[in-house]
Amino acid sequence: MNKHVREHNGNLSKPLVIRLFEDQRQRLDEFVRDENKRLVNEGLPPKNSSEYVRQIFEAGLKAVQKS
Repeated sequence: MNKHVREHNGNLSKPLVIRLFEDQRQRLDEFVRDENKRLVNEGLPPKNSSEYVRQIFEAGLKAVQKS
């Protein structure tokens, strides 16, 4: 079972949709391309941009919770 499903005990809310400005999307695409090159060079599978956005968003939430 997905850990996010367990954490919410079946009370899942509607997914959050984040809309980026064009320049933000371009920077994200560059980041994803560079990170995926690094992952592939290390023998790891590449990720899609949604996975990176989720990772960045969760890191931001953790940082806010610590402060």
